[in-house]
Amino acid sequence: MSAATRNLKKAKQKLKELTSRSQGRNVRTVMQNVKVYIRGWLGYFGIAS
Repeated sequence: MSAATRNLKKAKQKLKELTSRSQGRNVRTVMQNVKVYIRGWLGYFGIAS
């Protein structure tokens, strides 16, 4: 069993929001937010695989 295509699309959209260049945040903050999001996403959907 794997994550549905819809969930992957939502994850990609969320990553685009987190890495948006128009928000004026430094790279360290952006990468920390991305790391937290990906860790949570993998933890949640890792059970499905």
